[in-house]
Amino acid sequence: SGGAMTGSGTTNTNGALSISGANTKDLTGLHVLHTSGTTTWTGSGQVRVGTGASIINDGTWNAQGNFPMVALGGGSATFNNAAAGLFVKSAGGGETTVSITSFTNAGTVEAQNGTLGFAASNYTQTAGITKFTGGVISSGTNVNIQGGSLAGSGAVYAPVVVSGTGALAPGLSAGTLDIQGNYTQQAPSGAFNVEIGGLSPGA
Repeated sequence: SGGAMTGSGTTNTNGALSISGANTKDLTGLHVLHTSGTTTWTGSGQVRVGTGASIINDGTWNAQGNFPMVALGGGSATFNNAAAGLFVKSAGGGETTVSITSFTNAGTVEAQNGTLGFAASNYTQTAGITKFTGGVISSGTNVNIQGGSLAGSGAVYAPVVVSGTGALAPGLSAGTLDIQGNYTQQAPSGAFNVEIGGLSPGA
């Protein structure tokens, strides 16, 4: 609920991890937080990630409120949602922001509720899925889909670039995906997969 993890090394959580309270929580000094269980993120306090520090999620990281994850001192920090990872905003109604240097996804990122924002992050997906099941995603920089798919029904308030083996695939079998930004699809393999089956859009 407050304080810091620091020093080179790794903290592994294989069970439940609760991040809560109004105080700041700092990850500094090249430290790695590797989560494999269920992480429940609540409370109003910032999670601050320092230069060279990183979070690797191999479990479920569940954001249940409206609060920020920021780069401490404007430094370079990373969040890696690995192949087995689920990063989800499930509650709060407002915006949860991840404003660190790099957010990479090879698993599942899901916007269920409110807004999942990547205000200052470089969002890059190399595999897996970014999906909308009731929430929206916003970003101040490109949402880069280099592998896997961008899917579901909802809105993306960001420029979207689909390249490599990535695909834009509206719906989770029929649906409408609204991109409020430039859409770029790069050859030769970037794909736009759309279902056509009737006269009603999204049905």
